[in-house]
Amino acid sequence: MDKNFKHYQIFSKYPWLNPENRYGPPYLVIGDDLDSLLSAALWNYVSDRDWQVIGVYHKYSEIFTCLQYWSDLDKAIWLDLDVNSFQIKSLGHHLILNRSSQHLPNNHCNLNYIANITCNDFQRKYPLGTIHFLMYLFDVEIPDRKFAREMIFSADSSWINGQAHRFPENVKYWIDNCIPLLSLKKSQKNLNTLEFEENMRDYFNHLQKHNIPQGKGQVTSKRLKLTGYQFQFNPANPQDIERRLALIQSITGWEPPQVHRLGQKILGTRKTSKISAINNFNLEKIMEDQDVFSYVFPHKGMINYTTGIKLNI
Repeated sequence: MDKNFKHYQIFSKYPWLNPENRYGPPYLVIGDDLDSLLSAALWNYVSDRDWQVIGVYHKYSEIFTCLQYWSDLDKAIWLDLDVNSFQIKSLGHHLILNRSSQHLPNNHCNLNYIANITCNDFQRKYPLGTIHFLMYLFDVEIPDRKFAREMIFSADSSWINGQAHRFPENVKYWIDNCIPLLSLKKSQKNLNTLEFEENMRDYFNHLQKHNIPQGKGQVTSKRLKLTGYQFQFNPANPQDIERRLALIQSITGWEPPQVHRLGQKILGTRKTSKISAINNFNLEKIMEDQDVFSYVFPHKGMINYTTGIKLNI
């Protein structure tokens, strides 16, 4: 096993990830998809504190929040998000390193960073969801409940990534060597089977009966050509979030955090650029000169970044 992923190493470097922590108020800011919602539900489930979602970072371009908690966003834990801030505590798994990177903000836990994987190693990048890492970190197995396995492996279309036509070796490597939870290992062996896909189709039908739209998928499964089901929602519509969290609880048994009505927005600007188009590309200099709030290397030779977001820091 990769020693950097041992529990004591993670909790030692990022003590705020410990569910027993008392580091600041019990506030979360999350992303806008299934992985974020599952991660928030599990986070609240394993803690003896009553957590609250006070913000949603929507499409990496705007933050939905409310006036009551506007000044507390920097005190929250940003879950399933990569934030370029030395003040904000955040957990994510996108590629945010290149070969010249010096270091990350000390409060940002990124799984590729822990594994020393840069944008020059796309074939080795983390292929699962934040929820899978948190289940390992908190020693929580997949619940023995109908559709729980399917829901959890739907996060970031992880089940498709583990199939033969995608990245099965990489998925197996990460589960075996970095997040070796027993139920994840057992499931990984079945991802490529017709039976798994048929169960996933039944789960999708269940979601449709509960009026959860599927949205557009970027990848398809090997046998039944199913696409992903990522639970994207409108943060300004509280019913959107509540309906999805209620369904997550009914399937996993994990009681989700309270979500506040998020009627206010902090707008940013999302930019995409080819690295080759940036003269003398220097990641740290771009971060500083353009006051970058978050960024990611989505594809080889590309960088996406968000500017213009100002918090109470």
